[in-house]
Amino acid sequence: MGAADAEELHIQSVYDTGAQTLDFVLFQTDAASASANKGLFKFNVDGTDILNIADGGINLVTGKAYFINSSNVLSGTTLGTGVLTSSLTSVGTLSGGDVTTQVSAASLTLAGRIEIATGAETNTGTDATRAVSPDGLDDWTGSAQMTTLGTITPGYFRGPLLALFAS
Repeated sequence: MGAADAEELHIQSVYDTGAQTLDFVLFQTDAASASANKGLFKFNVDGTDILNIADGGINLVTGKAYFINSSNVLSGTTLGTGVLTSSLTSVGTLSGGDVTTQVSAASLTLAGRIEIATGAETNTGTDATRAVSPDGLDDWTGSAQMTTLGTITPGYFRGPLLALFAS
């Protein structure tokens, strides 16, 4: 259909080779214009524009939504209520790059986020919620909880553990 060969709409049934089995239906426009979006497909149902298909892709008209099995799954601004909780709706929203509300604190039994202890916090030796870094360990001055057992002086030592190193 069209006024000229360069300005027409083709609707063609394409069948499998050597058979009368319909493979697909081809909708094609020919437009002589060099401007984009000539030969646009507009879908209008009962006098209401629904979507357009142009050179740039499929454009759903404002206020319309995509549906799967009668369930709204996507509109211009939101995922539909019919989208399962196992999809993007369960990811949550990060605000300002702060993930502390999304990742729980680590413990001795659970992986999670940690805070690195300062040198002063490392020296107190009483905080079980922070991790010690190599720098914090280097700053460690010892602990009042440790008892001095004696002084080791140069010499030859004997004993079951030290005998392992003597040979």
